[in-house]
Amino acid sequence: GIGQLVQGMTNPDSRHGLAVPDTPAFRAQVAKMSAWVVQRLGIHWLFVSADGSVHVVAPNCPAKTRLDDH
Repeated sequence: GIGQLVQGMTNPDSRHGLAVPDTPAFRAQVAKMSAWVVQRLGIHWLFVSADGSVHVVAPNCPAKTRLDDH
């Protein structure tokens, strides 16, 4: 989860992401993350659909974007 991701951050120049199922419940949880925390940590969200497709949301996207279904 997010805790393991943060604990493993050792290089400030690396990009980090967390893959989660692309469901309304997970999108709602992701949207609850404070925007400044996501931006500071540079977390990319990878929403994985049932068909295997992946939608990547960059750290600078607003919370509403993290909620929108694609």
